[in-house]
Amino acid sequence: MTVLNVLSNSNENFSCLRVKMVPHALSTMSMMIGIAVCNEEQNIGNLLENLVRCAPPEIETICIVSSGSTDRTDEIVRSYSQKDGRIQLITEPERNGKTSALNILLAESENYDSMLYMGGDNIPCQDAIVLLLDMLKEEDVDIAGARPIPIDDPNTFMGFCSHLLWNLHHESSLEVPKITGELMAFKTRIVRELPPAIINDDAYIQTLGEFKKRKIAYCPKAEVLLKGPSTMRDFISQRRRVFIGHKQLELLIGRKISTMKVPKWKDILKACPTKGIKGRTYALGFIALQGIAFVFAKWDFARHNLPIKWKMVKTTKNLQITSEAMQTSEIEPFIIIAPLETFN
Repeated sequence: MTVLNVLSNSNENFSCLRVKMVPHALSTMSMMIGIAVCNEEQNIGNLLENLVRCAPPEIETICIVSSGSTDRTDEIVRSYSQKDGRIQLITEPERNGKTSALNILLAESENYDSMLYMGGDNIPCQDAIVLLLDMLKEEDVDIAGARPIPIDDPNTFMGFCSHLLWNLHHESSLEVPKITGELMAFKTRIVRELPPAIINDDAYIQTLGEFKKRKIAYCPKAEVLLKGPSTMRDFISQRRRVFIGHKQLELLIGRKISTMKVPKWKDILKACPTKGIKGRTYALGFIALQGIAFVFAKWDFARHNLPIKWKMVKTTKNLQITSEAMQTSEIEPFIIIAPLETFN
């Protein structure tokens, strides 16, 4: 039985992912959770049920900015705000892009020391929130990122592509941390507002931290679940937007950014979720899709076609997750911290 099915049947039967509290307290640091959503009715209830039951008490506010949602997203959030006073809903009548929603969240976070930022189509695994927030306090880290884990079947081609993509992200982050908007935490002094046309907000926040010589960390044991694209069209659309965003940021800062690295063939083979002939064949298909997305992105950028309000990738919006899938390993985190000289 999936978590969504349990929620629809009875709250009494819901199997909460229990957060193991670490010995040292986090109460000296004020925190809020910020979530930007648009038409997330398929997952927002699952996510809020998770946060209401299991977020540590140090989280003072859970703020959701709903940008032009036309489904039941707002209704679902309001129902949960009645259960938990920490939940606040801010609505934008029209969808103005993710950067606009994040700027609203940043304005709301001014009274807090830190903010945990995530998407409405993600689910944090056990201990992920505690690990990231504890890292900000105990490790003198200013920006901390989690490890995204796809729930897709790696034996299918599209599931393989999603797992390979995030495995490569993981392996790269073990060397130099790469922060992703699926789940990240940062001290609010790092950024107060984003430029209105920024596409990749997570890469911008990391790059800003690098310029300010702040410590940036990757915690692979802080896992967050996501649903990858189920079609090649959706995969290309998603990667196309990411490539455009990275190119935009490179022009903005005048140099290559640390989060964009072309993997070698040996790195791709190492990251393959399936080995052998099938894995190599699928890996070649993955490279082809990435190449197509990159070419389209170059073309879009040359025409000044920037996807500030991008087309929603609908096949990534329904997380059917078993409670077993939300379990992680021991509480002690393995933390990768970027040395300051990396950014010189």
